[in-house]
Amino acid sequence: MAVQSTLIFDPDRQCYRYWWACLPAIPKSREIVDWWSPGDDGRAPPYRRLKRVWNDPTWFKRPASDRYRRHEFSAPATGTHTMVQFWENWTLFHPSEWVPPLLREIGAPAGPGPWDACWSYEFEDAETGKLTDITLHLRDGVGHETLFAIEAKWNRDRLKRHPKVGLPDAHPDVYTTLPSYRSVVDRRMIYLVHEARRAAIETDVEQHATPDSSPWHILTWERLIRLQVELVARHSSRAVSGAIQSSIQAQADLPPMDQTAIGPWVGRLPDPEELIQLLDTKSNEDQLRNYLLGAQLFWACRSSSGPSQLPFSYLAEEPSFPELHDRVVHRRQHGERNPDIAEHTAPLWKLGPAVRTI
Repeated sequence: MAVQSTLIFDPDRQCYRYWWACLPAIPKSREIVDWWSPGDDGRAPPYRRLKRVWNDPTWFKRPASDRYRRHEFSAPATGTHTMVQFWENWTLFHPSEWVPPLLREIGAPAGPGPWDACWSYEFEDAETGKLTDITLHLRDGVGHETLFAIEAKWNRDRLKRHPKVGLPDAHPDVYTTLPSYRSVVDRRMIYLVHEARRAAIETDVEQHATPDSSPWHILTWERLIRLQVELVARHSSRAVSGAIQSSIQAQADLPPMDQTAIGPWVGRLPDPEELIQLLDTKSNEDQLRNYLLGAQLFWACRSSSGPSQLPFSYLAEEPSFPELHDRVVHRRQHGERNPDIAEHTAPLWKLGPAVRTI
């Protein structure tokens, strides 16, 4: 049975009712870890890092009495929505494919492969209470670990100059010196911004940085997306890679994205039914098949008819944002503590122990 699109997107509040309508890179299950992970090494599964954001009651907007109020994750116009939607696209590729070119793009040193990577969103340092937009933990082929604290700014979002706690955002040590990150020696800062804001952000950071500051780098949304589009071309058939390329580019077809910096348009707005047909291509790798399923749902949720079915069975049991709102109200009325609050400070970004090969 088709799910009515009006039950998925709220045109009045401009937000989606379910978290799974907000991105193409949907985990196949709640338990499965990143597909490149060397076995069960203790790292958090993708579902958990996504749930950390969409299940956070502090991201609901006012008025608090509105059961259908917007959540930061559910609204396409917000930085949280777009940050997760685009960064999670990296699950398409093995870290050995995307980490070296990304490091070259930002001018950071890159050791030999193979690479491993893990990340989380909105990690909260327990001691200071500061939130890091994206925490990226990397390990190269000789065991060297690097931690990137990423400050993601969307549209005209500005760096905070006078935060309640700690340094201003433009200081490269604002997140890299957090107590929770001290276990990783090589810690660096990335400012993820639009091309149009790059020069202004660089100037701002240069004014705050000192010779002893943590290394810092600039990455633009446009270059990030272009890199993803270029990497897709290396996989599978031309039809499949073209469909995924056009899907990523169509995700980015919104202001203030500089389309010329992303690169030439490789296709057109993806058709959900065509994406399903591509699943029959035998050469598709598992991660491509899963992404095609998620992309089909993503674009079907943006069509007038809505999706005909959900690609993964567990999604039917996932709560809507109005249901999450009801839980918040219930806990407040009964003086109950949010059992998921511990996830805010859980180091979901941490890689497991290095696997030694003989």
